[in-house]
Amino acid sequence: MYNEERKLAFIRGYTKSVNTSDSAVAVFNTIQPYEEALQKDMASFTTEELRPVTDTVLGVKSAGKRTRITLLREYVRWCQTNHLPDVLDSITHVDISGLDKMREQTVSGPLQLQNYFNQVFTPENEETVDNIYRCWLWMAFSGVREEDTVEILDTDVDFSEMLIRLREEEYPLYREALPAFKNAVSLTSFRYIHPNYSDSRTVLRDRVPGHLLLRGIKSTTKISTLRSSLSRHLSECQKNGRTDKGLSFSRLEMSGAFYRAYEQERAGIPPDFSDYIARLMERQEYTRESQYIRWARNQREKDCLDDYQRWKLAYSI
Repeated sequence: MYNEERKLAFIRGYTKSVNTSDSAVAVFNTIQPYEEALQKDMASFTTEELRPVTDTVLGVKSAGKRTRITLLREYVRWCQTNHLPDVLDSITHVDISGLDKMREQTVSGPLQLQNYFNQVFTPENEETVDNIYRCWLWMAFSGVREEDTVEILDTDVDFSEMLIRLREEEYPLYREALPAFKNAVSLTSFRYIHPNYSDSRTVLRDRVPGHLLLRGIKSTTKISTLRSSLSRHLSECQKNGRTDKGLSFSRLEMSGAFYRAYEQERAGIPPDFSDYIARLMERQEYTRESQYIRWARNQREKDCLDDYQRWKLAYSI
């Protein structure tokens, strides 16, 4: 922590709870890099200097954000009460809605997602392995469970009904996704474009035989490989200015759930995220009693509804 003695003194007076104390330490550790970069305590930050700090602390999701921002506000108030030098009240003017962060880490719908893909991947008609990455992230938006994406077969993609089918479930196939999916279904090889040569220096590399939709050119595609390679590539695209969005499988999963809820809401159907939350909770192991699980599910559904309202505000819809 930056100014560790000062912050620990604040925490001792702020709470007697070990859990709350640990959470406070975690928040202060999170903002330490920003304080070190400016060589001053966050209590002395201007409103503009606070923007990246609060974006990091608040994040996209609602859960816990008010607790974290309250902690920072109480810390600044404590600094003022103790007459510490150069304290500003900038934190009181911070908008905790986090709309900028929401716009950075989500998309409004299929059209914006396709525009994003066009910024970070090669065009579909160049027939590179980027088509596989597009399909994987399109499946996130459509609601396919991450662990199921690598089980989808080319025969599971129904272009006539615009659906992806797996076992007893169906997922929407969006019009903007068609070029990538048609390539993933039909191509037996991908073009490799050497980064140090012109487009004329391309070679065809055969895909792994079989019917798995996401099969590549070396081996059966693994989720861990998709995660790591895409994370590096997309982060680099964000750093070099090709895009201002920081997206991931889970963020696109949430974007898709919100988009479909909005489409239903326009048709007069109230938003309901119970299935979405239930699927998220399938990935977690709960050792407590069923009463706690019900409480956790209800709380997450409430937080999700809050996030959905902020998503709509972020895109003015």
